[in-house]
Amino acid sequence: MGYLDNIPLDVLLRARGWRVCNDGCWNWKPKSLQMMIGGTRQNVARLAYKAWVWPELGDNEQVRRVCQNRRCINPEHLARSGEARPIPEQFQKTKEARLNRGIREDYATGWYGVSDLAGMYRVPVAKVEKILRNKGEEL
Repeated sequence: MGYLDNIPLDVLLRARGWRVCNDGCWNWKPKSLQMMIGGTRQNVARLAYKAWVWPELGDNEQVRRVCQNRRCINPEHLARSGEARPIPEQFQKTKEARLNRGIREDYATGWYGVSDLAGMYRVPVAKVEKILRNKGEEL
């Protein structure tokens, strides 16, 4: 057992932090989207869902993001996979537009470099550079 095992999940999540965006997403600040809890790595969206929505979430149940933003931990944007929650109209944007916005917003914080963003978003460094060069344009 680790020293963090007795600390409530919501306290652990608040200690690591997130950034509230204009679309209501709570973007997880740390680079990794996983936290070590009880000796295993767990997805932060799953931990947020367990902390603020459904503490009895089963080990085989999956959590999805209604907003389709992979860094979001806003409990209002999280749902169990079997739960029937339609994707709100405000989130029905193209994946490319979300990628561009996410990279630009994360870069603007000054916390991440180009290679960090490429790793976080799983895209080539050249693509990140192109997105940052074309700030005013939608690709």
